[in-house]
Parts: sequence; C-alpha cells; structure tokens
Amino acid sequence: QKLKSTGYIALISSIIIGFLLLSMVLSQSLLAFTARQNALALEYNKMRTAIALSCVQIARLRLAENELSGTYLGGDLINIDGHACIVNNVEYNDAEDTAAISVSAALQKATTTIFATISTNTLNILSWF
Repeated sequence: QKLKSTGYIALISSIIIGFLLLSMVLSQSLLAFTARQNALALEYNKMRTAIALSCVQIARLRLAENELSGTYLGGDLINIDGHACIVNNVEYNDAEDTAAISVSAALQKATTTIFATISTNTLNILSWF
C-alpha cells in the first residue's frame, strides 16, 4: 500500500512540475513575440516620422518656388522612396508672416501627422509637433 502511495505522489508531482515548466516556456515565448512586435512597431513609427518630415521639407521647397505668389495650398500626394505622404494643407497667416503646414504619412495601417509652422520670409521651421 505504501509503495502505491509513493508512486502516485511522484506521478502527480512530476505532472505539476511539467505544467509549471510548460507555462514558463510559453510565457517566455509570448514575451519574446510581444517584444519583437513592439520593436517592429517602433521602427515603423520612426519610418513614418521620417517620411512626414521629408514631406515638410518638400512643402518648404514648394513654398520657396511659389514665394512671390503665395499660392501653394498643399493637397499633394508625394512619393518618397516608395512610400507616400500627403501635404494636407497650407494656411497662410499674413499678419505674422507664417505658413502652417499639415502633412501625413501612412505606413502599416497607421498614420503620423506633423504640423509645422514656417516663416514665409526665411522659410525656417518655427515650430512643429
């Protein structure tokens, strides 16, 4: 009777230890997968931001090309290295000699939008967010 009891305890103990080890392995696997996804999402965010900033630079160039007429209003779809960004609009503030530019870049089902304020005299970026 005592030998059967000892074997039963050993069997149950090994099953419990096996489940604990399996749960630890699965949780580590999920953590690694989540970390990989987060790193990839961060990389895509950096790419979207770089594309949107490039779009701001192109909008500054278009402002310079149309400096005398002040007619650049945006609405352009721009291709940058196979990725698209949009100059949403350009709003002029003649009292402050500034132009507010809104650009968006989309990548992997997410969009980054940047708003920049540009001096229409020097074309310097005064602020952006």
